[in-house]
Parts: sequence; structure tokens; C-alpha cells
Amino acid sequence: MTLRKRRVILIICIIVLIIIIPAVILYNYGYRINSKFQIVQTGGLYIWSPVRDAKIIIDNKEKSFGIFNKDVLLQSLMPKTYSVAVIKEGYWPWFKNLEVKERLVTEARSFLVPINPNGEIIPLEQSNVDQNADIMKEFKKIINIPKKFKNEEEKKLFFSRFTKDEKGRLWWEPEKNEVRIEWLGKEDTIPYYFCLETGKCNMDTVIINTISAIRNVDFYPGRKDVIIMASQNGVFAVEIDGRGNRNVQPIYKGKEPSFITYKDMNPIYILDDNNLIKINLEL
Repeated sequence: MTLRKRRVILIICIIVLIIIIPAVILYNYGYRINSKFQIVQTGGLYIWSPVRDAKIIIDNKEKSFGIFNKDVLLQSLMPKTYSVAVIKEGYWPWFKNLEVKERLVTEARSFLVPINPNGEIIPLEQSNVDQNADIMKEFKKIINIPKKFKNEEEKKLFFSRFTKDEKGRLWWEPEKNEVRIEWLGKEDTIPYYFCLETGKCNMDTVIINTISAIRNVDFYPGRKDVIIMASQNGVFAVEIDGRGNRNVQPIYKGKEPSFITYKDMNPIYILDDNNLIKINLEL
């Protein structure tokens, strides 16, 4: 091989390295070329499931939570809106469209309600025994709504429910059939599920507006981002997060049911057509 050829090969190798090394560095830092041949930085998706062994489907492609994990972090995703589903046999599916932005991880916590939850009817003659007596007292409080209140604050407090840390308040307005959620903590600590795709976060917002009367609302046991609502002929679980649709899953269908949560524990109790029913929200 002549000296000239070796010099040409060396120059080509140097040019290739000059092109490849920056490309590798940019790739490692999460930069990609999109469909418009623009250089963009990738983002990620963090999805949590309340049950193990659930399946997660992103844009019709199945991913895995892993054998022992209930969450998954997907990195190096191109900025765009992704269709996300979390499913498990025996539970209502959870669907959401989530936007992934450059250099950010989009978080979402799914919730899965059993299609046929375990339940039992508690005879009303046992309602004066220990715990059942407390439960019936709670039902009387929400059924016997005072006709008059001293002021608007007392009225608001009667229809309010609080998270354990008292940073989140949920209440409904019977005259408007609206359910509102309010963040009482510091503005810079507001949870993501109070925020929209635009990045705007609302300290106080309406999450349900219906023409049907609302009999009770409360936080889902063990959750700050999901509520339970009794209206029409059913009891429903509703997520606060309104990004890419707000999931609503049925818990119970009957005549005119009302419900209470007991000390923020599973199960919940439903009173319908003179039947006291205990429903476990886990299979």
C-alpha cells in the first residue's frame, strides 16, 4: 500500500470519527432525529399499577411490569402522545393518552377496580353490633342532610372529605351536582394529577359536573388521586387526573345506593334498598 493511500484511509477514518463520536454522545444524552429530520431530546413514561402481574400496552405494544414490580419506567421515548393501557384479567381496564415531552418523565398512576368484586350482605339486625353500629351511624350522617346551615363554610365542611395529611380536599355542591377537588398544600408541591397537558396546575378545580344527583363522594381507600362517587343507580371510582381522558370504573350497580369508606380501609360499605353490603375492592 502506498503512502498516499494510507493517508487517504487515515483522513477517511478521522472524518468518520468526527461524525460518529458526536452522534454517539448525543445519542447517549437522549437526542434523536424525529420524522421531520429534526434533532430532539427524548423523554420518558413512568406508569404505576395497583396490582401485580398487570400488563401495560404502549401504542399497541405490550411491555412488562416485571414479575415482582408494580411500576415501569420507559426511557428514551420520542416526544409525542402515547396511548397507554393497563389491564389485568378480572379488572376493568385503564386507558389514557399521555404526552411525553423532551427531557421530562410523564407520570401516571393507574387504578383497576374488580369487575366482580368480593362482597357480602350484612343482615340489618346485626347493624347494632360493634363496628356495624358505627357504619350505620356514618350512613345516617350522609343520608340525613341538614335543611339549613349556619353559613356557607359550615355547609362546605359538611360536604367535604379530606386526605389523611389534610392537603387534599374533596367536596360536592348538591345544587350544581358538581364535584370539586382542592389542593391545600404549598403551590410548589401540588401533585401532577392537579395539572393539565399544558403544564398549568389548578389548586381548585371541578372534576365532575353531572345532571344527576350526587349522594356521596369520598377518596378511594388508600388513594389521593382517585375518588368514589354515588349517583344514579351506581357507585363509581373516578380518577382526578384529567389528562388524556378521565377514567371512570363501576364498583356497584343497584337501585339508589349510597356508600361510606370506613377509616380509609378496604372494603367499602354500600347501603341500597335496605341492604347493607360490604364490598372488597381487591380480588
